Amino acid sequence: MSLYDPNIDFMHEPGDEKDWQESVDIAFYDDETGLCGFLRIGSEPNIGTSQVHFILGTRDGLRYRRNLCDLPMEPHHRTPEGFAAGTMTWTIPNGEYVHITANDPEATVDFKVYDFFKSTPWPPMIGAAHSLKTSAPNHFQSSGKLVGRATIGARSFDIKNGLVQRIHSFGKRDVSTVRAFRWIGGTFGPDFSFNTISMFAQGGVSGQTGYIHRNGVYEYAKEVDSVAFLNADGVTIRGGILDVTLESGEKLHITAELVDGLLTAYRQDLGMRGSPVGVEGICVVRCGDRKGFCDFNVGNAFQGVNAPLEAVCDWGATIQTGISQRQSAPRGTTI
Repeated sequence: MSLYDPNIDFMHEPGDEKDWQESVDIAFYDDETGLCGFLRIGSEPNIGTSQVHFILGTRDGLRYRRNLCDLPMEPHHRTPEGFAAGTMTWTIPNGEYVHITANDPEATVDFKVYDFFKSTPWPPMIGAAHSLKTSAPNHFQSSGKLVGRATIGARSFDIKNGLVQRIHSFGKRDVSTVRAFRWIGGTFGPDFSFNTISMFAQGGVSGQTGYIHRNGVYEYAKEVDSVAFLNADGVTIRGGILDVTLESGEKLHITAELVDGLLTAYRQDLGMRGSPVGVEGICVVRCGDRKGFCDFNVGNAFQGVNAPLEAVCDWGATIQTGISQRQSAPRGTTI
């Protein structure tokens, strides 16, 4: 039986709201090749625009970045078979796996994602009035295995056992009330994955929630506590810590060390138009004797809203479009 649900993992009919959106994305890391990335296709059918985020990074500093946030929507961007924007496509052939391709002049990917478990919604927020119903409703996550091939310029990467976080989101997207958030999702392999979110919103309300998927069983968080090691630019990170207390009382301590930071924005690259800039911090994570990866996603509403982002610490991310090379040695953490 397929893990992919026709009511969740495929195209949805848009609602009436102007800012209704649908998006699909993955964050990934392959420890063998050192390649990481964030790939996203978004659409706002009631506005008539599409977006594509095509960002790759490597452990040794080679990078590729192209974010197109205001593309005119075309008929093939949203079909019952899948999604497209720019040169990127997203399909689920015969319900067997997610197939993602992109063919820019300077970089390509041809990936298959094999999920470890079904797309899973957020549990209710813990101990606060804030909910995700307006800022990110119908937000489903899964973890999985990534296989395939990528190129950056003349360099190629053959991935056999990469790790991936996959998201499918649809509904009204109103981030105007959000002041800060931390989404931290990752996996150690088929038997152990995690997803958490903490959020501060307008009016002083806050919320947190999360779960782990371990040995085929969901276990829910009663407390989520995270610390991002923020660089001097106020945007990028060099890693962080995640502590999760489960409903059973068990405590999990997860440490994260940055591979590379991948800058994203919702409606306009590097900010403006009510679109704050966030960083997808692709990290190697450890919990006890387990080693895996996570997307340590950090967003602050002030960053990029009133003026576009103009610079970041080179070791934390790049704002350049196209191929670039990190010039500074990566900064470690003290974890």
